[in-house]
This record gives sequence, structure tokens and C-alpha cells, in this order.
Amino acid sequence: MPKGDKKILKADPVNGTTPIANLLLEAVAIAKLSGKEKGAILYLWRRTYGWKDKWNGKRIKERIIPLSEWQKVLMTNDTNASTIISKLVKKNIFKREFLGPGKGYIYRMNTEIQSWNSNIIDMKSLQSLINFSKTYKSSKKQELSLIKKNNPPLSNSITPLALNTASLKKDVKKDIKKGGQDGTNWGHTETSIEQLKISADKTIPLD
Repeated sequence: MPKGDKKILKADPVNGTTPIANLLLEAVAIAKLSGKEKGAILYLWRRTYGWKDKWNGKRIKERIIPLSEWQKVLMTNDTNASTIISKLVKKNIFKREFLGPGKGYIYRMNTEIQSWNSNIIDMKSLQSLINFSKTYKSSKKQELSLIKKNNPPLSNSITPLALNTASLKKDVKKDIKKGGQDGTNWGHTETSIEQLKISADKTIPLD
């Protein structure tokens, strides 16, 4: 983590990311859930997908999370934390397995969106969102293609300065010489040549 980032809570992908399937992001975004419920989902993602198994290097899909940890994360008491998590299990968003007395529960995300409680998510709305995302991607590609078409590479352009620099120098030198004789046109100097180069150094696209 770059020096100072942790102290000022500055988020930077360099410090680590949690890969989440786009469909999960879209589903949770439109799901009829409370803020605490969505917070619990985000935390489960962080505690699972945000870590890799030290043996096989793959992302972790389940994690033992004690009630005291849920209570701390959700900033509520044990009773309310238990209720929030139980609702997510009942809505079939969380999968929970009891490990035995004193061992707690192991949690994982249910990635089969169609099996979620139909009362909390409209599948037609989700499909529309998915289609919109695909259309947006397609339109972006078309937009980039149009930009490239209307803006040819610099190799297909010409620079006017390259065609008349020699004659420009010759004319300016004549003016300098003339100015030295009759006291006029002293504005033309070698500096003027450089300024003209800068102003003329603009490409003109070929038709």
C-alpha cells in the first residue's frame, strides 16, 4: 500500500481488488433489500472473493463468519445482526451451513439468481438491465469506430510548413536586409521564423 493511503483511507486498486461477476452486481443493485442486507452481502463478497486459497491460488467461495463479526460489521446488536443474516438466508441469497455446537456457520453467496426469492427481485427488470449493458457496450464500439473513421492517422496528413519553409526563410531574410537599408520591416527577425514555424506546425487531414 502506497505510503499514507491507509491513514487517509484512500482507495486504490493497486492495494487489492475483489472480483465480482457483473450479473451479481446488477442483481443486487435492483434487489429490494435493506441497506443493512446489502451491506452484509458486500461484506461476504469481501471476506470470500476478496481472498485467495493459499494452497491452490483460487478465490475463496465460502467463509466461517461468527455472529460477533456480523454484529461489528453491521454496527448493530447480536439480535438484529442475526435477524438480518437469517433474512438473507430465507430469501435464498445466502447459503449457510451449521458446523456444529460452538463451531458456528459457514456462509457462501448463492450465485444462481433465478433461485432467489421472487419477491425481492424482478427477473424481467434484471434481464432488461443485462440487455442494456450489452447495448451500451455495442454502442461504445460503434462510437470508437466512428471516431477512428473521422480521424485518420497522422501519417495520412501533410504539414504546410514542410512545403514552404525554404521560401519562407528566403522571404524573411530579404525583409531583414530591406529593413537594414531603409529602416522598415524591423519586425521580421530570426525569432519570427521560429514563431512562424510554431504557428504553421499544424497538420491538415487529407480529403
